[in-house]
Amino acid sequence: MSTDSKAIKPQSTQRAWSVVARNASGALCLPSRRDVMEIARHFSAGYDAWMPSVPEGRLNVLVSVVPPGNASSSFLDPALKCRAISMPPRWGGELRVPQVRRSVFLICALCALCGLISAPLSAANINDDVAKYANAPRPFPTWESAKPINGALVEVDVIHRTAIVREDGSGKLHVVAMPANGVVCRLGVEGDLRDVPLGTHGRWYLLPDKRGALTQLGAFHDDATLSARDNVRFRVDAIAAASSTFTIQPMKGDQPAAGAAKIALKTDQYTRFRKGNADAKFADVAVGDLLTLNRSGDSAAHRASELWIGADAQTRAVEGQLKAHLEFLKVRGLPAWVEAIDGKNLVLTPFAASPADLLAIMKLADIKPEEWAKGGRGTAGTVVANQELRSYNPPVDREWGRWVDWQPVESHGIGHGGHRWTVTVNHLLEGFRPGEVVRVFARDNWKVEDMPFGEGIYDHVWESPEIDPGAYPYRTDFCNDHLPWYRLQPGKLPAGESAHQRWGDLIELAADGRSGRFRDELTGKTNSFTVPPWGTAWSQGGEALLSDIALGTRCRFAFHQDAGGAFTVASQVRDEFTVQQQRRLTARVIAVRADRGEIHVAWQLPKEQNYDGDSVTPPDTGSAILPVDADTKLWHGEQSVALADLKPGDVLLMNRTGGTSTTLQRCTGLWIGDDTIKALAERQRQKHEQDMRRLGIPALVEKIDGRLITMMVIGADRGAFKGRLGGDPWGKQVHLQVVDERLKPRGAPVPMGFNNNVPEGQTYGCYGASGRHWMFDNGDKPMPDGLVAGGWIRVFNHGWALPSAQ
Repeated sequence: MSTDSKAIKPQSTQRAWSVVARNASGALCLPSRRDVMEIARHFSAGYDAWMPSVPEGRLNVLVSVVPPGNASSSFLDPALKCRAISMPPRWGGELRVPQVRRSVFLICALCALCGLISAPLSAANINDDVAKYANAPRPFPTWESAKPINGALVEVDVIHRTAIVREDGSGKLHVVAMPANGVVCRLGVEGDLRDVPLGTHGRWYLLPDKRGALTQLGAFHDDATLSARDNVRFRVDAIAAASSTFTIQPMKGDQPAAGAAKIALKTDQYTRFRKGNADAKFADVAVGDLLTLNRSGDSAAHRASELWIGADAQTRAVEGQLKAHLEFLKVRGLPAWVEAIDGKNLVLTPFAASPADLLAIMKLADIKPEEWAKGGRGTAGTVVANQELRSYNPPVDREWGRWVDWQPVESHGIGHGGHRWTVTVNHLLEGFRPGEVVRVFARDNWKVEDMPFGEGIYDHVWESPEIDPGAYPYRTDFCNDHLPWYRLQPGKLPAGESAHQRWGDLIELAADGRSGRFRDELTGKTNSFTVPPWGTAWSQGGEALLSDIALGTRCRFAFHQDAGGAFTVASQVRDEFTVQQQRRLTARVIAVRADRGEIHVAWQLPKEQNYDGDSVTPPDTGSAILPVDADTKLWHGEQSVALADLKPGDVLLMNRTGGTSTTLQRCTGLWIGDDTIKALAERQRQKHEQDMRRLGIPALVEKIDGRLITMMVIGADRGAFKGRLGGDPWGKQVHLQVVDERLKPRGAPVPMGFNNNVPEGQTYGCYGASGRHWMFDNGDKPMPDGLVAGGWIRVFNHGWALPSAQ
């Protein structure tokens, strides 16, 4: 069967498409739902499907056209037209398409499965042909290979499992991401990053990424965990009520810990006290009490964030943490790595902080794999997950199975659970491969549902950085490191996702507003940049001139390479307010700590309709500490308010200054409340409308055909652009002004007649593309000087004040 790349398009909308895949050894196997969805999306919509050449290890996918009335035909009937396309061995990550509801999926799934239902090859037969995979050991990093640093949590994204940590002493900020086997321990037992309060101090075990930088977080142990592992607690020897300070002695058993000096432990209004199973206060602590504690900030400050008074409080806290983590796992499945495939058996290594942690969770859940394996007890299902431990659509994707074997093995690295599971499944999904990640719903009575809305891959509420490398024939920020970056082409707008994204603060801007300097947040270096004619800017939620962004503002720059290969061409500049708004995020206030110059917030998404049509509130995506000072401006409506007016539960967006390797971004402006945020964006939109009337709308001249001029009008905000000229200017006279590469006028505006609106085509999603291909008629007049294909103009609508030639 040929594996040449070809464009495949259904010849009739009355035909159905069905798929089956061959693995690398040539055996037939069922594709995953993601593969079915991707093909069904292309073919049922009538799109051309293009796949690159087939590298070694990719799947060959048979795509069969099933004519109407042939429901009983053999799936591989040679009379039916079959074509071959290539697919990567795992599609990992979500499809970048508009949000898909369950009804859409069912329609596509029916199209894709109609051939499978009629196939004489049963699922069992297909899976019987699957070759036994060789063992592919996963190199779990050893504890000795990690660099431990002590520090405090200042920001976290719990969906993508990333965090920012401030290191003790130096104050250096580390931006880290947890691999699939990364683990968190709180109070001496396993948890998740979302269980760790902001500011919590502990030990962070950093591992190198593929470039050697210490950006991978293998494990985190809070102070309480470090003390528990050493069997250390703290005895209260003295109390200074006036300064809210305890003098504590580290104890190991009944004796002072060897070489451990007494500590002056500070508390304040933010310290949380627990005694028994209830909240307590400073006055509830007595001399002689034994404390379990977590600190906040730099350990040298010895400032307590959490205190548990007595053995009973500690025991209850540990039990509560275990129960909370079990509930967390029950709705997501126990994470594991596929060690090997043996027939239809998945040989799995579960991820856990330690073998003891894994056994503790399984005991609490009443999971008895050794006993169940002997009796062949079933599981609720096994689902494919990505490296962020996010699954796709568990109710649809899951594969039922049974416990086959369970045995302890040596735990030889960070995240290794110290056991080996063997689970048999009915079908081998394409994602069931050695080295891939799965989640197992271990008990047959666990309810298999979608991950909490906004957390899963498939619901498209919170995008994953995982993308299909084959979709981009150039390097991106997420993939294809072996390929060169996209290079700008004269007369063409650069493709979407082709820019190099960097955070930095805008520190200088030229008088013409088309060039400046910024400080790169990652490197700390100051670099120059230019804004090309198609370059756009956003400020406070609306399209803007670059000069609308205040100097010092933290911005997201989308850079392309200049002729020398340096990233200096800024195709897009957005302030942080806009970035968060476009990601549909707002910050909900958790705590206001004015005396520390801090606001603690949780990042939240708006309510969404789930697949059943119910309105649901997605879980928080993360949290952050926002520094504020006397210069921070707070706005509620159009009124300036004080920091004391800010309350927990308030919703806000902000702009911040750029950060450095040792300083967090300081808030320059805070806008409180949904109405305030919407009104600010609307004011900016109206301002930009007036600016466009004054300056004219930039446009790229794409083609000149006799008297007709075809152009792409530049505009970043497609929604706002629809009304910018009152819709298409049918029957109206407009004016075009030739400009140079800096959009500086090269002559006076000249009148033209609007001719047509051309379908957008290939510029969809390109940087600067407004979605409007307009055609103008110059009549019998000679073309204005400098008006050429690939050149630039500004468009003025009928009735707008016209500038003079400059």
